[in-house]
Amino acid sequence: MIKVVSFSFYQEMAEKMADAVKAPKDEFFEEWLATRPQRVKGDFKSTAENITAVCKALHITPSQAQIEKAVKLNEDFIHYELLNNIKEDAQEVLRWVKERGLKVGLMTDCYHTTVKVWPLLPIAVYFDAEVFSCASLARKPDPALYKEITAKLGVLPSECIYVGDGGGREIEGADAMGMLPVLVENPTPDPFSEFPLPPVRHKIKKLSELKAIISDLSATAEYQR
Repeated sequence: MIKVVSFSFYQEMAEKMADAVKAPKDEFFEEWLATRPQRVKGDFKSTAENITAVCKALHITPSQAQIEKAVKLNEDFIHYELLNNIKEDAQEVLRWVKERGLKVGLMTDCYHTTVKVWPLLPIAVYFDAEVFSCASLARKPDPALYKEITAKLGVLPSECIYVGDGGGREIEGADAMGMLPVLVENPTPDPFSEFPLPPVRHKIKKLSELKAIISDLSATAEYQR
């Protein structure tokens, strides 16, 4: 539902955080990137704790006010990036899906800032349940995340269409759980993707293409009754 975040803007944000805590920009950014796996898995209880750990690795002891400033910069950036990078057809497709009585869930690798900002996004109202990696203490493609979101939705994995851009081997994880994976091909590669995208039967370039897949599945299900 969200476009790939600009890596250059992401780096710019980290450099502003570095300025806030009086840290060398390049070294801070390197440590901030290095702690991403821990950040996403919930090893840090807060963004402030993460920033403190980065500063400790750089032998810097910022004040509480400096850390709070860095946290605010991070929150503002994430809010801006998410709000301004919602895919153009996301709301229309989500509305279409909900009008058909289908449930929608969010399962995402993220850290605490995203959890805080998520309810502020206009698309959040369309989701029936959310699973955030940092809160669940697991990363994709951990089966525990797929089990958690299906349990929250009250559905079986075999009843689910999993839509994602392939980051974190999510498509392979969904397929292994018995879901129907749909790969959204982004025009810009995800700079945080660690693995090549897998072969998959269903590929779409726009979320609106999902309507045809859902309609075909619905027609097949009606025919089989």
